Amino acid sequence: MFIRLFKQVLSNIKSTSGELILGGRNKQVDEQEHSMVDQLQLQIDDAFYNVLLGSKDKGSGAKVKAIESAVAAQIETVLEQPELIVNELPVMPHSVASMISMMSSDDFDIQKLLVLIRQEPAVVSSIIATANSPMYKRSEKDVVSLKSAFVQLGSDGIKEAVLMSFIKQFCTHKAAHYQAFGENIWSHAQHSALYARKIAMEETDAEDANVAFIAGMINQLGKMVIFNLIVDAFTASNVKEIPSTKFIKQLIQQRSVNLVWSIAEHWNLPPEICGALENPHRSYVSCDSIAAFVSQGAVISQLEIIQNAQALPLDICMQYADKKLMTTEVSSLLYVVLGKKQE
Repeated sequence: MFIRLFKQVLSNIKSTSGELILGGRNKQVDEQEHSMVDQLQLQIDDAFYNVLLGSKDKGSGAKVKAIESAVAAQIETVLEQPELIVNELPVMPHSVASMISMMSSDDFDIQKLLVLIRQEPAVVSSIIATANSPMYKRSEKDVVSLKSAFVQLGSDGIKEAVLMSFIKQFCTHKAAHYQAFGENIWSHAQHSALYARKIAMEETDAEDANVAFIAGMINQLGKMVIFNLIVDAFTASNVKEIPSTKFIKQLIQQRSVNLVWSIAEHWNLPPEICGALENPHRSYVSCDSIAAFVSQGAVISQLEIIQNAQALPLDICMQYADKKLMTTEVSSLLYVVLGKKQE
């Protein structure tokens, strides 16, 4: 996706050495300033990315390799010019763009959307596959047509499947050692969106729930794109080593949210969707917006992934949940997701 771009910048980048420093701060200095809450956040983040990447670095003190610092210089150069990244992204299909634009309309016409979908065989195939997935399948009989997929999924399910057909392509990697991340981040994106929609449905209405689903899915796009950037930067540099979990985690944590906003602007997403994306400059303290629902959905999915992999003791995850989840209803959803009884 980005190999051509990195080959263009490769000759202009000088290799660096030593420990990777991103954002102008050294990790050791930062760790000295962490409070108890920050330490809990570090535990959750380390466990989450270790599971996501299907690997485990040797603790938070694991060194970032010199070669990674050299490649990081290339990536930082590209990230400083997000327009270079968004120009390399796949073109959004008409069905996806129309579906998103229709979301802000009071007279959403599913039939118009179906007409557009029928003109895009790849989207049709993806929708049928979605209808046959464990998440949506309701009978033993396979769905084999768009018409039967619509009957099974309904209009909301069709809208979700259209979006997922587009987003999923950012999670596909041919190399076996990168496939774990693609599969895991895709699962996280789906569950984050589903939980955001469920929270919104409880707190407001179906219209906000649809927006929450779309924003919840797009909200994870930054992680996917940055991972692709890292893989393609290593490929363009002819580096055979696999990037470490720490290296990937640092770049994603510091850059993914702002990159999502650049992508949203490039795609001309409606204000309703943009306003529901995670805002790096805001702390959510109550469920008073769709963005808060999206944030809460992502937290629940994150803890679900950690617990399913038994990457951290349950009590640590519950401590984190107590500090992050805003309402009793949202906490109850977490207990349902984890299959635990609420005390």
